[in-house]
Amino acid sequence: MLRLPFLAILVWLVSPAGATPPRLQEAVARALENNFDVRLNGFDYARTEVNIERAEANFDPTLSSSINYQERQSPGSQTDQSGNSSPSRESVNGGFRVNKRTGLGTQITLSTDASYSSFSEDTEASLGIDVRQPLLGGAGKTVNLANVFRAKVRNESALLTYRGQVLDTIQGTVNAYWNLSFEQERMRLMESSLELAENLLRENERRMELGLATDLEVLQAQASLATRRQALLDAELNIETAHDELRRLQGDDILLDYPEIALAMPAEIPSLPEVSEWYQQVILRDFELRTIENSLAILERDREVARRNLLPRVDLSLNGRALGRDSGTFGAYDAAIERNGYSWGAGISVSMPWGRRQSKADARLAVLELRKESTRRERAEYDKRLLARQVLRDFRAALAQLEISNEQVALQQRLFERERASYRAGVEPFRSVLQAQRALDNAQMDRISNLRRVIRQDTLRARLDHKLFNAFNVSWDISPQLTQFSELGSTSTLHSDRAKNPKL
Repeated sequence: MLRLPFLAILVWLVSPAGATPPRLQEAVARALENNFDVRLNGFDYARTEVNIERAEANFDPTLSSSINYQERQSPGSQTDQSGNSSPSRESVNGGFRVNKRTGLGTQITLSTDASYSSFSEDTEASLGIDVRQPLLGGAGKTVNLANVFRAKVRNESALLTYRGQVLDTIQGTVNAYWNLSFEQERMRLMESSLELAENLLRENERRMELGLATDLEVLQAQASLATRRQALLDAELNIETAHDELRRLQGDDILLDYPEIALAMPAEIPSLPEVSEWYQQVILRDFELRTIENSLAILERDREVARRNLLPRVDLSLNGRALGRDSGTFGAYDAAIERNGYSWGAGISVSMPWGRRQSKADARLAVLELRKESTRRERAEYDKRLLARQVLRDFRAALAQLEISNEQVALQQRLFERERASYRAGVEPFRSVLQAQRALDNAQMDRISNLRRVIRQDTLRARLDHKLFNAFNVSWDISPQLTQFSELGSTSTLHSDRAKNPKL
């Protein structure tokens, strides 16, 4: 008869069928909050968000200004406009510019300039605009926004990777939790087996006192007891190892003492899903396949950019300026605003590398990379379907083996009781009792191992179709939230919605 602690029995009885044990909910919540891999993936996601800002920053206006002073001493004599001799002269010029690049490839420059020369004693000022627009190569949003597109797609892939890590962490925590539960159950079986061995030893000692047993039978009972003590010690070590694995996933201090907790066994046996529908869910929801599809989108854009770069570079340029001149700087600008003078111009420039060998090579390389990634996508989907098929096959086999092991335990229990009764009646030797006890122990261990295998296969199934999100009330849209990211050298803290609120 298995001995379960009162708390374990209570948790088992109050847990509704299919419900997740509260302690398992707490373990998963703690893992999502403190797990190192989840936190590191959160930082990787934050980096891709920063890369979006960097890509978009290329289209921010650029402000620039300059001022220059020059003095020149002529070797001969010169006269200014008033006829005065001026062997030396001074000049000052400066300006302010705003450059802006658009998603169409347009380069726009707004500028203002002013210059003064002591030779003329006047200030010249101008207000102007310069526009340069590519018409073929380098034109359009496809080419000019390619880096922004790549950054956003990689950001989405990083988010998918983060969510995949969340699923992996939940799966690992669930497996570690149930592994600890199964190890505790194994130890309870070892304690029960040890108690039975002690009873057999005491019974043989009494029988030997009555002349019904021999020294050999007492020695066999003592050896059996020692074997079970060793098995109990191994079970205790396995429990400590299981504790450490659960702590590792939760990010807890490994040096803490092992808590004396009793975890209940699973409240019910999971069942197989509907096969055809489940296969579709696995493929549609797989994060790895969606990440490869994002890579395909980037390569598609790269191929289009390579095709555009095969076109010759034809740029249209336009410029216009309002000119003014006066003895003072402000007066010169007033004159420019009143358009006392002006200038404008237009032009077209054409450039194309001889043979366009590099552009053609880039286009071929883009096509090859796209085909390679498409093939990788096909293989990944094929492997995923194969994995799904294998998971269901192993799940089905584990359920069948669990049913058989339950029957074996019942049969071995009956066989042990009969062998023990036959030994007491003097019909069978004590060796038969020990063999029956070992067979019963092995059958009980096999049942635990098969149940563990069923639970692990069910957890893997829930990992593949993302039902782990629902089981632990984690949002499918979970993403790391950046709470602090200031200057270089500062500490950045990332936490998920699930970590902030375990009820999510």
